[in-house]
Amino acid sequence: MALTNRLRFQDNFQCKLVDVLDTGSADTEFIVTHNLGAVPTHYLANASAGYVYDSDRANWTDEEMKLKCSAPNASLKLVIF
Repeated sequence: MALTNRLRFQDNFQCKLVDVLDTGSADTEFIVTHNLGAVPTHYLANASAGYVYDSDRANWTDEEMKLKCSAPNASLKLVIF
């Protein structure tokens, strides 16, 4: 049945889909609340501009992570796992 209806990321493995509406200033840290229940090891980012990269990774938690974006005021779609 699942294959007939197409598998989603969250059906296949533990992950969260998160939208970030505005990353703020370029190369400035912003907090992403994900509530994954575990500290993320990876993420996929689809950004409207620039590229997304880790910030303060040692202090990521099972609820929040910190990222930066090279472009100002970008919107993101994240898959966090």
